[in-house]
Formats: sequence, C-alpha cells, structure tokens
Amino acid sequence: MAPHVAVIGAGIIGLSTAVLAQEKIPGLQVTIISEHFSPHTTGDGSAGLWMPYCLKDTPQNKILRWSSKTYDHILKLWKSNEAGDVGISLIPVYKLTEKSGGEDMEQPEWTKVPLAHHIINSHQAQKLASLSDSKFTGGTHCISFTLEPTYFLPYLMQKFKVNGGKVLHQKVESLQQFCGQNYDVVINCTGVQAHNLVGDKSVQPVRGQVLRVNAPWVFHAALEGNEGNYIIPK
Repeated sequence: MAPHVAVIGAGIIGLSTAVLAQEKIPGLQVTIISEHFSPHTTGDGSAGLWMPYCLKDTPQNKILRWSSKTYDHILKLWKSNEAGDVGISLIPVYKLTEKSGGEDMEQPEWTKVPLAHHIINSHQAQKLASLSDSKFTGGTHCISFTLEPTYFLPYLMQKFKVNGGKVLHQKVESLQQFCGQNYDVVINCTGVQAHNLVGDKSVQPVRGQVLRVNAPWVFHAALEGNEGNYIIPK
C-alpha cells in the first residue's frame, strides 16, 4: 500500500510541498487539509517577488541552496509555455538605502543566484534619489521574478488534483486529531497559524499596509531598505 501524506495548509508552501511530494515519490497518496483555499489565503494578496529577506540567523548555505532551487524553478517556468498561466514576470529590482556607507552594503551569498546582480554606487544612488526626493546613499540592482499568486495558486491546485491529490476543507485545531488516522506523515505548512497549532511562539503576525494603484507604466520593483517600504508591480 502506498504511503499517505497529509499536508496542513493550502498556501504557496502547502501546495508547492504537496505537488513536489507527488513528483518525487510516484504513487504517493497526498491529501491537503486546510480551512482556507485560494483566493482566500494570505498568499493571494502577496506580491510574489523572489527575494530572500527576514533571514535572521539562517545559515548562508541553506539560504543559498533554497533560493537557488526556487530561482531555477521559476526561470524554468518562465521559459516554458506555461508562463502566462502561472503569471510569471521577469523584472529588475532596485534595493536602496539611506544609511551612511550604503555603497558598501554587505552582499550575501544568495546574490550569486540571479541572472544579474550589481552594486549601485553613491553617484548612481544620488541620481535615483533625485527622482523621489530621497537621500539614497547606495544599493543593489538584480534581475528577479514575480509570480502572481492568484494565478500560481490555482495552477498548483490543478496540478495537484491531476496528479491524484485529495482535498479536505476543514480547520485543523490540533495535530492530535491525526492520531489513529491513515497518515504516515503529517507536514505542517500552516504559516502564521503554527503559533497556535504547534505552539511555536516565535511565529508572530505582522500587519502591513498595502496600497494598490493603477500604474501600468511601472515595470520594476523598488525596495527601500531602511523602513521596509516597497513598490512591486502586479
């Protein structure tokens, strides 16, 4: 009898995990269990930008491995005939800072991953600052991707179901409810809900403010490193 895996959560991590498990282990039975599905997940409202951030003390070798695999996968999709269905866009990204010595920003290992990445010197930063009445001292520029979640999540769900996956629409209150059920492995992909489900007190929700504007002429992303503000086209 084929192993049976339960994936808790139907966001980008849950769906990606479920589909990858199906692809890596032929014949595997996978069931996604979640209270919310697209278009009602947190991820549906996200920008979908590839850019490692909020990394804290995560080892550099892990960041490099994970970010590289993700970038390569997105690049492969972008070059395929599914790019439109998935909602992928290749975009330039500017990450700028107003801190002194901005030209000497530390360049982490993951900056080796993008198709292109370079330093924005103080002279270039001043030119960019003049466009927005800012005081940028330096930054970086790289080639990245955005995936439109309202396209990508349904794409993954369709792929999951075609591969024989099953879906249960229910709220998981405790991992104890899986005791005695026919699951060999239970994978937690609940995101911020892990705070309550598994008692991970390090997971805390952070509220941000998102403003949508109609600006079809904007084809680049800009990240302001001091306060965490950003502009990302969707």
